[in-house]
Amino acid sequence: MESGWTIDTLKALLDERYIADLRFQAERDRRYSEGAQLRAEALKIKEEADKIALGLQRDYQTYKDERDNRLREQLSSERGGYATHAELNAAVEKIEALLAPIMSYIAAQQGRGAGLNAGWVYLVGGVGLAATVIGLFLALSR
Repeated sequence: MESGWTIDTLKALLDERYIADLRFQAERDRRYSEGAQLRAEALKIKEEADKIALGLQRDYQTYKDERDNRLREQLSSERGGYATHAELNAAVEKIEALLAPIMSYIAAQQGRGAGLNAGWVYLVGGVGLAATVIGLFLALSR
C-alpha cells in the first residue's frame, strides 16, 4: 500500500512550512518593532508630561511660598499692635487704682443713703404707732 508521499511532496510541504514560518517571524518582528516604537512614543509623552508637571509643581510651590510669606509678614506686623499680658495687667492695675477712691465714695454714699432710708422707715412707723395708741386711748376714754 502506497501512501503517496514522495521526496518531492515532502520538499513541497517543508517549503510551505518554511515560507509560513518566515512570514510568521516577519509579522512578529513587525509587531515587536511597532510595539517598541509605541513604547518610545509613550515614553516621550510621559517625559514631556513629567516636565510639565514639575513646572506646574514648581509654580504652585512658588505661589504657596509667596502666600505664606505674605501671611507671616501680616502676622508680624499685627503682632506689634496687640498688648502683652504684662502690659494688659499693668493697665488694669492702673485703672483699678484710679477707680478705687470713686468706688469707696460710691459705697459710702450708698451706705449713708441706706441708713437714711432705714431711719425714715423707723420714724414713719413710730409716728403711725403713736397715732394708733392715741386713737385707741381716745376711743376707750369715751
